[in-house]
Amino acid sequence: QKSQKDEQLEQLIYLRKRLITFSNAEYLQLTPKLEYTHDIICHARGVKNVNGALVTFLNRKTNGNPLFIVDALSQFEAEGLISVKGAELVLTGLEFHNRSQTNDLAVPISVESVCGMLLDSLSTTQQVALKVAAMIGKEFSCSDVRKRFPIQELKDELTGQWYLLVDTGIIEEVRDGEATTPRQKKGRMRKGDDADKRLYRFKSEWMKESLMHRMLYKQKKALASLL
Repeated sequence: QKSQKDEQLEQLIYLRKRLITFSNAEYLQLTPKLEYTHDIICHARGVKNVNGALVTFLNRKTNGNPLFIVDALSQFEAEGLISVKGAELVLTGLEFHNRSQTNDLAVPISVESVCGMLLDSLSTTQQVALKVAAMIGKEFSCSDVRKRFPIQELKDELTGQWYLLVDTGIIEEVRDGEATTPRQKKGRMRKGDDADKRLYRFKSEWMKESLMHRMLYKQKKALASLL
């Protein structure tokens, strides 16, 4: 009898085989879906029901990233914030719908690690752009970042670097508060593209928080003076 892991592995192998047959595809991107968060939590903790406030909180913080979700659950359980009772995952130490109570929660190690690896792969211009964007607020445009960009000699590179930055998946374009469909061509502008007129946000609030943690106090103070 096959184990659950064996079945999952077979499904992944089949999916890979199907994907590589798409020879006519110009651009393929796999992204998490927020509607799967409840199922990921249930699978990770062996339950059938999950408190809705926890699902909403994790969607906002992780943007549906399975690695971040599972790591956060382990952290919350170790801290006594959640527990399994029968077939239900319940809250035991925190009201996750109350932002004032969740502001001091530590960013999971997996998020910190991924953020570190992504930053190491970016150019200096892209790294500085992210730091400026993190200080601006929830939504920002390339123009907003350029106006506050602290390194004059790199400012002219920003527009060209911006689209490459979007392709990393750290930030995403939004319209009316909702994420838009990913661009078709990586690293290139489509006809009519104008980053100065488009709004963006960090895909994951925890990614933004992790970035803020990596900034020195002097850096935060210097950027704050430009806002």
